[in-house]
Amino acid sequence: MTSVAERPAARTLQVPPHSVEAEESVLGAVLLSAEATNIALEKLHGEDFYRPAHQQVFEAVQRLFDENEPIDAVTVSEVLRRDGSLELMGGIDFLTRLLDAVPTTSNIEYYADIVEEHALRRRLIRVAGTIGSIAGEMQEPIADVLDRSEQEIFLVSERRVGDGLASIDPLLVPAIEKAEELVQRSFQYQKDFPVGWAQLVEIYMVQERWDSALEACDRTLECRYLEASGLEGPIHARRGQIYIKQERIDEALVELEKPLELGKHNNIARHLIALHGFGRLPKQELEK
Repeated sequence: MTSVAERPAARTLQVPPHSVEAEESVLGAVLLSAEATNIALEKLHGEDFYRPAHQQVFEAVQRLFDENEPIDAVTVSEVLRRDGSLELMGGIDFLTRLLDAVPTTSNIEYYADIVEEHALRRRLIRVAGTIGSIAGEMQEPIADVLDRSEQEIFLVSERRVGDGLASIDPLLVPAIEKAEELVQRSFQYQKDFPVGWAQLVEIYMVQERWDSALEACDRTLECRYLEASGLEGPIHARRGQIYIKQERIDEALVELEKPLELGKHNNIARHLIALHGFGRLPKQELEK
């Protein structure tokens, strides 16, 4: 007979990261203060809340905000009542408890940061599981496994937290000006070698300057040593992305097919074709 000391320790159920108190404080502050509402809506989404009832309350707030309606316990309760969810979460008493839970509305940004941080941690846990499954697909080339894993992490990293972050636009302006200056000063070099123009494409795309990005794509494709650089396929894929942003779908499809026609198995091109439902390429091409 196995002794108690020899028995394996029972596994404890690990609860995903969350803070009920922070979520309640955010919602209570939103119901009390228009300024708190603006801050919370800038930082958070409904899915950032761990408790389903909290998600529903925040989504009701978002709906009222989008419709330019006043936001308080009464208006939110009416939205929830119409959806049939108010009674399920405890009625108007539930919203009253949220109002009582917030210590002060002036700390809304701090409460929202806590909620956002826990939401990001939960996403990372889910992504870790997804990457584990992707890595176990032994029939898939390791390069594609890495690409897909990077895409999963990128989707999470798009929403970063921290007081040290600055708006990207002011940081990009001097970078773009410097890049343009270097391009003009070394035009002959850039005319032969496409790397500088390709870098400009990426900068313009981040800043959503689509016309400038297309022009930089054109300059890249005109460079003498384009084929040797290996940039021809990726640049056509970038042009396809830009055309999608501009809702020029037919032109986007033409550009996204070119990397595959060149024999370049460009993951960006295949991903975008599949994502936007373009059906002109054979299925086996998309699965390469």
